Amino acid sequence: MVKIWFDLLTPKHYLFYKFLEDSFDVEALVTIRGYEELERVISRIKTKAKPMEVGYHGGKDILSKLTAGIARQQALLEVIKGEDIAGAVSFGSPDAARIAFGLGLPHIMICDSPHSEFVSRLTVPLSSKLFTPWVIPKTAWTRYGIGKEDVVGYRSIDPALWVTRRKLWPAKNDIEKEGSGAIIIREEEGWASYLSKAHNPIDIEGLANSQPDEKFIVLRRYTNTVETRGNVKIYGGPFFGPNIMDGAKLFIGRGGTMTAEAALMGVPAISFYPGSMTYIDKHLLRIRAITVARDQRDLIVKVKRTLADSGNRATAPIDFNGFDDLSSFLPPRITSAIKSYKGKTSAP
Repeated sequence: MVKIWFDLLTPKHYLFYKFLEDSFDVEALVTIRGYEELERVISRIKTKAKPMEVGYHGGKDILSKLTAGIARQQALLEVIKGEDIAGAVSFGSPDAARIAFGLGLPHIMICDSPHSEFVSRLTVPLSSKLFTPWVIPKTAWTRYGIGKEDVVGYRSIDPALWVTRRKLWPAKNDIEKEGSGAIIIREEEGWASYLSKAHNPIDIEGLANSQPDEKFIVLRRYTNTVETRGNVKIYGGPFFGPNIMDGAKLFIGRGGTMTAEAALMGVPAISFYPGSMTYIDKHLLRIRAITVARDQRDLIVKVKRTLADSGNRATAPIDFNGFDDLSSFLPPRITSAIKSYKGKTSAP
C-alpha cells in the first residue's frame, strides 16, 4: 500500500484531512505543529492516523517565523527520511513542500488562498499538482511558477466537505449551545503573513451598542479569555465552527473559512475582512450568499438591515447538487498524481 505524508498546519487543514481520510486507500503519516488554535480542534475531533507533532508555530514576528520554520524543516527531515514515503500532501505548508522537493518526492497542494502570497511563493513552485476551487482562475496560481496543466479545479468550496457531513460533527460544548440566536463575530487571523498590513479595525463595543437587545459572541484567537461585557461574550476557547453557527442569527467574519461555513449553512453572513476580498468571498457575494461591509459605519448599517428585514438577508441558497463531492473527487486524483510523478522529481 502506498504511503503518503500529510502535513497539517491549521484547524482548516486538519478538518480537511479528517473529512477526507476515510476515502484514501493509503497508509497515512500525519504531522502537525504545536499551535494552540490547532490543538483545540484536535482535542475535539480525532483522526484515525494519530498526528505526530513536529515543531511549532512561529507566531507573528517574522524572525520567529523564520527560526521556527528552519527548525521544523530540520526536525521533519529526520522523520521523513526514515520512511518509505511516496509523496507529500499539504494545504500550503512551506515545510512539507521544501522537504518533499529536497528528497525528490512529489508535493501535492490543496489550497484556496492565492492571496497568501508568502506561503504561495514558498509552496506553489515546488508542487507537482495543485487542487483548488473552480472560482479561482488558474492565472492566480501560475504567476507563482506552476504550470497551467498542473492546476486542477474542483467545483466546491472547501468547508462544504465538513458542513455537509453533520453526523461527523462533535457534540456541542457550552459555548456552541449559546450560539443559537446570537450574532457571532470571528476575529481575524492576526498572525497570518498576508494580514500584516491589515486595515478596517472592528469596534465591537460600538457595534454592540447599536443593537443593545441582541446577544453577541466574539470568537477570539490566541487567548483563553472568557468574559462578558454587557451584551457581548468574549470567548477564546475551543469551538467547532458549524456547531456554534447552527441556529445563529447572524455571522460577521473577519476571516475566510467561517464566512464560507456560514454561507453554506444558510446563516446570514457579513464579510468584514480586513484585507482585499478573496476569490471565494467574491464568488459568495456574486451569488448573494454573503454581504460585504466596507467599514465600521457600513457594518452597523448592514447588521441593522439584516436583522430588521429578512427580505434583505443575503441568504440565497447554495446548490450543493452542483458541487463535486470532494471525498470522492480528491483522494483518487491525489493518489494517481503521486504515483505518476514518483521518481520524476529531482532534488536540487
